[in-house]
Amino acid sequence: MEITRLQPFPLTLSQTGFELETNYILSILDDHATDLVEILTTSDSSGTISLSLPNYFSRYDDEYRVEIYLNIGSNVPDPYAPIRGELVFIDTLTIMRPYINPAEIVDITDDPEEAKMLEAIARAIINSITGGFMYKREISETVGIGNDYLSVPFRLNKIVQVYENSVLVYDSENTEFVNERTYLVSPD
Repeated sequence: MEITRLQPFPLTLSQTGFELETNYILSILDDHATDLVEILTTSDSSGTISLSLPNYFSRYDDEYRVEIYLNIGSNVPDPYAPIRGELVFIDTLTIMRPYINPAEIVDITDDPEEAKMLEAIARAIINSITGGFMYKREISETVGIGNDYLSVPFRLNKIVQVYENSVLVYDSENTEFVNERTYLVSPD
């Protein structure tokens, strides 16, 4: 399944074909099969699961594994405790920013699905030539050579965390952490 990273945020995941008004657990995993988020949800009267994803998924282009389980947690004292039952759905979730909003080219064709297909074809052609313009969060391990700068072989937008000898020395997201050093991205 593919979700375009367009406003309004948060992004909404919608999938059909489930039992009517049944409790499920949606699990989103990264490429190392680590659970990133577990969301309790209930299908509606037509068997559709529709839920808002956490804001983290609105920030970056990436691929995830989606697993949907029956929630059998209603048999325990806490009715909201998630206990995974039978696995009922597996798919790859691709979140990407389209190069043009398909709604803007719908006047070329009257079919919104055809507009999405035309955008996907154009994006595939552009990505095959340029390598793509994705906005991704990646972990990079690099060894310095003792200088006061560190060269990286790719474009860097932001430094999130820096570890030296397995010790966290810089964290841009945690406001309670006192950074031992300051790191900046220079234009070169």
